[in-house]
Amino acid sequence: MENKLNRHKELGAFILAKRKDTSPDNFHSLGNSRRRTPGLRREEVAFMAKIGISWYTWLEQGKPIKVSRRVLENICTVLNFTRKEVEYVFSLADLAPPRVHTFCDGVKSSYKNMLDSLFFSPAFIIDRFFNIIYWNKCFDFVFPDINLLCEKERNLLLIAFTNENYKIYCSDWQKTAREVLSQFRLSYSKFIDEPQFYNNIERLKKESAFFRECWAENYVSPERSLIKIVFHPELGELVFEQTSYVLDAEEQSLLKAYIETPVLGTDTEMKICRVLSGEKSDLLR
Repeated sequence: MENKLNRHKELGAFILAKRKDTSPDNFHSLGNSRRRTPGLRREEVAFMAKIGISWYTWLEQGKPIKVSRRVLENICTVLNFTRKEVEYVFSLADLAPPRVHTFCDGVKSSYKNMLDSLFFSPAFIIDRFFNIIYWNKCFDFVFPDINLLCEKERNLLLIAFTNENYKIYCSDWQKTAREVLSQFRLSYSKFIDEPQFYNNIERLKKESAFFRECWAENYVSPERSLIKIVFHPELGELVFEQTSYVLDAEEQSLLKAYIETPVLGTDTEMKICRVLSGEKSDLLR
């Protein structure tokens, strides 16, 4: 009994320390409000992990409560645990760790800096499941809906096939969706036993007739650039050339960056520059 109590206390203390060490700047939806203490607030972690604030408080306090695998996975994702940290907290909770690691070890600061330096080019990073795990300020402006999506919905494949606003935003969304699915298949072939892949595919088969059509085509294409025409509610038509780059080819992470560069000969860059340039811009503060 005493051993279990010690496990609860250690688990709570570790999660508390990680919360205090997690910067709010990593979460676009939290803004840049001033804080008296460092780290995330309890209610922010609870909200993003989809659990009650009272229950989460008890967890940090080391109360003898039962912790489910799903809840612990959600907390690990929000607080950006490394693989070893995931194994550690699962062990404290007396749960077997995930057979194949399902959490990103965090986006390297060098990758973040690279994207953040692209002031007038929307850019984002995906993991092997096609979850969008980081994006720059310009992407935030061009596709503001990204902040309205919960973490589970912030998936490039789900957005391409089921997000109604994206279909309005992207002039030829069906062509773009086909290309996204083609690249998704390559990743899927390497991790075919992963539950997240299966769940997303089955969900899309139910929700999207166009996905069912494309999935039956078994279309796979090499990596290539793609011209995207988007319609912004403030700026009107914007034309980008989208190119993808592998950032980390390690099997368990397989991070890729997508960069959308304004096409020369269009007024896309000028439009974005007019809105985003200058230190007083809210998006670049």
